[in-house]
Amino acid sequence: MTSAKQVSSTQLIWTCVALMLLLLLTVGLFQLPLGSAHLIAGLSIAFLKTLLILAIFMNLKGGSGVLRLTAAVGILWLCFAILGIISDYTTRGWQETLDPGLEQGTHYSSSDRVEASTAD
Repeated sequence: MTSAKQVSSTQLIWTCVALMLLLLLTVGLFQLPLGSAHLIAGLSIAFLKTLLILAIFMNLKGGSGVLRLTAAVGILWLCFAILGIISDYTTRGWQETLDPGLEQGTHYSSSDRVEASTAD
């Protein structure tokens, strides 16, 4: 078994400096009136930070193929979890509008069921 290439302390220090600069860039950009571009800028900077952390601190740059495969599978499962959360969020509210015993737009618990009154 081959040993993974070790990251030097100077690489770690420069990576920390780069992460701090990206943090300052994030804070600085959100002080500007960019409108909806804030989301794109924030996600782009977060992606760069993630790549730095994966490559340097998790040693994926010089790591073995099994380590890279494990990281890729972990990212794939994270994507599945995010997809499940998004699909759950986008389908919320269907039960309230389809259930005839509930008023539309009002959120009730199961014990607050509204029964139709019958007039004699």
